[in-house]
Amino acid sequence: MKKHLLLTFFLLIQNANAQYLNGSVFEYDIASDNILEVYYNDLSVCEIDLEKQKIVNDYYWFEDGIIYEIDTDYEQIIGKYSKNEITVYDETFDLEKPVFSKMKLTKKNDSKYEIKISCYGNRITIEEKNLQVSDVIKLWLIMKGAERVIQRNKNADSIFEAIQIGG
Repeated sequence: MKKHLLLTFFLLIQNANAQYLNGSVFEYDIASDNILEVYYNDLSVCEIDLEKQKIVNDYYWFEDGIIYEIDTDYEQIIGKYSKNEITVYDETFDLEKPVFSKMKLTKKNDSKYEIKISCYGNRITIEEKNLQVSDVIKLWLIMKGAERVIQRNKNADSIFEAIQIGG
């Protein structure tokens, strides 16, 4: 009986470690080489190269518009992505980016499927409500949220510089 309990405990610990994207609030830091390092509960989730639109983590690899699922024994293509659209396991999602409100992800074949993404400072929040969002979609949304924050900061810096030069 003790062996059974110990084995069950060990499996629960392993499963808990694998499900690191169960949360909805992610933070990031920009490393010296302009690579974003993304964290959830102080654990590293992935690295994102915004210039190359590339995401790398332990289970997925996003590069050149293709999404790969990786494991120690195999690598397979599971989807594709572009600027405002992602297709994973034959389900397609669109990202809307209104100027003054939160970004919104919708599923092409399901009008009730809607996820909002808010981005402030170095924090990205994915508002799932009653929906289940896969790790792959969350990784892509984190990249899109970080892009938005960084672009806002660049725009604000440009406006501030223009005011200083003009003033």
